[in-house]
Amino acid sequence: MNDYRTNLQRYCDYTKLQSGIDFVNEQLEILCKKMVEELQKKKNLPLYHAKKEFEELVGTGFNDLLNSILKECNFQAGYASWDFKNFDILMDGVSKEEDQGKGYCFFLNSVIALMLYAYFNDDDVYIKPGISMIDTPLLGFDENEDGIQGKTLKNGLYSYFFKHKGDGQIIIVDNLNVMPDMNLEALGAKVTTYHKDEKNGHIYGFMPSWRKDLPKETE
Repeated sequence: MNDYRTNLQRYCDYTKLQSGIDFVNEQLEILCKKMVEELQKKKNLPLYHAKKEFEELVGTGFNDLLNSILKECNFQAGYASWDFKNFDILMDGVSKEEDQGKGYCFFLNSVIALMLYAYFNDDDVYIKPGISMIDTPLLGFDENEDGIQGKTLKNGLYSYFFKHKGDGQIIIVDNLNVMPDMNLEALGAKVTTYHKDEKNGHIYGFMPSWRKDLPKETE
């Protein structure tokens, strides 16, 4: 009888132990399934679209800045808006290449640079460049697009530079034959004129190491 009771107790203990093991295994299976689901979610995270996020952040701010700058530059040829898809300016909903000539395209590119400069220098934006350099903003106006409107835009653009010179440093590289008739130094600009030679104290321009007036070195 004692052996029977002992065996029965062992069987009960074994049954309880096996039940406990089965319970632990079931819980481990549930936990593993949850972990797999969480890992799968992380693998399928939505893609980050920088342009879309930037568009939502900017809203209509670019449009407002573009039209404000164009107004100060005496440009009155339509409404400017920003195309986030192509990241370029539109005039009355049309790209500048389709609607404007070469000179005006260069002018509008300069306006874009000024718009970005103004936006990123704003107090609510983290990145503040504090400096902007614009290369030949009036290129093209020396061809067939000059006239009263061209002169008005030249003066308007350079007047904008001086009006906003306190916002940071703006460096302009331009050709003398398209410059507006303004006394730049009297308006507070530091003017450096580059030449193709060093005669009469001239400064040889921009790339002193690459000169056309000196013979090329021979190996």
